[in-house]
Amino acid sequence: MAVAMVPHGGFGGLSSMPSPATGLISNGAAMSLGDGVGDDILQNVYERLALLEQENKSQRLKIAELDARCTTLSAASNLAAPPFLDDATINPEIKRVQVRGAKPGYSPIVTFGRMVWLTGIVALNTDNQFVEAQTKQALEHMTVLLQKAGTDPHHLLRVNVYLSDIRTADHMYRAWNSYFESLGMVEEQRPVRITHQATLKDAGFRVEVHAEAVLPALPRLKA
Repeated sequence: MAVAMVPHGGFGGLSSMPSPATGLISNGAAMSLGDGVGDDILQNVYERLALLEQENKSQRLKIAELDARCTTLSAASNLAAPPFLDDATINPEIKRVQVRGAKPGYSPIVTFGRMVWLTGIVALNTDNQFVEAQTKQALEHMTVLLQKAGTDPHHLLRVNVYLSDIRTADHMYRAWNSYFESLGMVEEQRPVRITHQATLKDAGFRVEVHAEAVLPALPRLKA
C-alpha cells in the first residue's frame, strides 16, 4: 500500500490512501456516494410530483366550483326569464287584434311578443257623464280590452290619461283610486300614470286612456 501526505479531517496529518492501481475510492464507497445522489434526485422528483398533485387538486376544485355556479345560474334562468326571452316569445311578431265596433283601419289592441298596447279608450256613454264618471267607464272598458288581449290590470305597466281640461284632474284621480282599490291593488302595485291635457276627437269626450301592459309569462318547462 502506498502512503501519501493528505489533509485529514481538516487538521492535516498522515492518511493511508489506496494505490493508483486500486483507485481513489473503493467500490463500496462509490456505491454509497451514488446512492446518496440518487436519493436526492428521487426526493426532488417526489416533491415536484406532490406539488403537481396539489395544483391539480386546486384546479379540480375550481372546475367543480364553476360547474356548481353554472348549474345555479341555469336553474335561476329557468325560474325567471326576462319578458322578451321566455319560450313563448323567441320569435315575436306584431299582432293587431280587431275589436267589434272599431272603425276600419283602427286597431285598439296591438301586441308584440308579450307586450300589449291599448289606444283610444273612452267612455261608451258620454251623455251627462263628466270626468269622474267617464274615467270610471274608460277604465272598465280598458279591463275588457286587456282581457281580450290575454292579460289583466295586474299586468299593466303604464297608463296615459288625456283630459280635455287638466283642471279636472282631481275628479279623474278619484275614479282612478276607486278602480284599483276595487281590484285590491295598493299604490305599489299600480301602473305608472301620466296625465296630459289634449284636444280629444269628440267634444263630448272628457277623458281618453292609452295603456301598456304585458301578457302573463307562460310556465317554463323543466330541462
